[in-house]
Amino acid sequence: MPKTPGLDRELLFATKEVENLQTLFEKTPFMTANVISHPVKETVLSSIRSSQIAHFACHGRLDPDPSKSMLLLHDWQSSPVRVSDLTSLKIESAVFAFLSACHTAGIKNPLLTDESINLSSALLLAGYPAVVGALWEVVDQQSAQIAKKVYEIMLGDGEGLDIMRAAEGLHLAIRALRDDRELDPRLRRNPLIWAPYIHIGV
Repeated sequence: MPKTPGLDRELLFATKEVENLQTLFEKTPFMTANVISHPVKETVLSSIRSSQIAHFACHGRLDPDPSKSMLLLHDWQSSPVRVSDLTSLKIESAVFAFLSACHTAGIKNPLLTDESINLSSALLLAGYPAVVGALWEVVDQQSAQIAKKVYEIMLGDGEGLDIMRAAEGLHLAIRALRDDRELDPRLRRNPLIWAPYIHIGV
């Protein structure tokens, strides 16, 4: 979702992020990518029911009612994908989900900080045993870098996606971003840039 209806902020690196992942998957036997352009709720929910990997490159939004936090797809203004929609799914083929979007693992209501109701945990409940999300706003350029590195590590020697390396992959991707000498030093010193990403699950 490089452009989101009703929002001025474009995700300039969302397309590049998806292209990077397509290139990685093409090099791996038995893996194919189904990229949904102009994704809408019905199509996405139908597609992930039969997908092993779900990757979202879009905006995310928190709500004081955690069950109403949402992913902003093409039809988000009339039919958003909410936490409650994801928790109702039962995906037997699920392997890994990556939410390359802001606020997908956060909580807005300070009275519910001890709860784990968010978009990332919703996918965990839907059947994905490993999920990567973000606690707060992310920068799409760095988010694309993180995603590429995580998948590179999980794919390893190209035999398939090793979800047991998901947490390790995220850890190494974050360290690589934090230590990137090409990154503006002000960003490199700022944990708000490289620290929002979390892994939940196995």
